Amino acid sequence: MLRMIAFNEIFLMPMLVLFIFSGQVSLLTPLVYMRFLSLRYSSRRNPYCRTMFHELRLSLEHVAASASCPSILRTAIFKVIELVTRIGGQQ
Repeated sequence: MLRMIAFNEIFLMPMLVLFIFSGQVSLLTPLVYMRFLSLRYSSRRNPYCRTMFHELRLSLEHVAASASCPSILRTAIFKVIELVTRIGGQQ
């Protein structure tokens, strides 16, 4: 149950970015939520968010390593992983 909640917390961020383009939320909302998500990631009492980020990274790297993955998608996956790692910091 807590892993599902952490997964939803993570995937709310891309949804907020899409909502900006549709005009449903302000530009401030993803910035505030990004701070919330980084605090959840660095929490020592609740490791589920950090665990879900790690599992998502492993699954995306597995998809990118497959032979059937186009090179454009592979590059995009690695750039997204690099961006999230840079924003989240190292633990």
